[in-house]
Amino acid sequence: WVKVTNPVDQIMMQSALNDFRYIQGYTHDFRNASADRFYNDVKNLGTKAVIISHHPPSHKCVYKRSIYDLPGMANDFSDLFDTDGNVKAWIYGHEHDGHDCEINGIPIYCNPRGYYLHNKPFEIKQIEV
Repeated sequence: WVKVTNPVDQIMMQSALNDFRYIQGYTHDFRNASADRFYNDVKNLGTKAVIISHHPPSHKCVYKRSIYDLPGMANDFSDLFDTDGNVKAWIYGHEHDGHDCEINGIPIYCNPRGYYLHNKPFEIKQIEV
């Protein structure tokens, strides 16, 4: 999940996302605690790893033509991309347009299938890390 602490953003998300209506126990406290737990797990790995998540690790990764760079779209985990840190590469989904980027030379991949006729042609990628 994505950590969102701004009360105005929380109200907007709660009115827009069905998750709050259909997932029992789904609250902002739950979302924020889950995001914190994931962040701490990555931060404390003790070894280099390829991280796979649903949401982008940073708003820097959100596809430039996306109209969806809103609160709840991406986390703010940019500090995990320290060259001496635990992240060797990051793969995520959530967006509907595939693209790659990097933070501090660490590759970040997004290659979703997307919606029919919405995404550029999907292609299977092989990455080497």
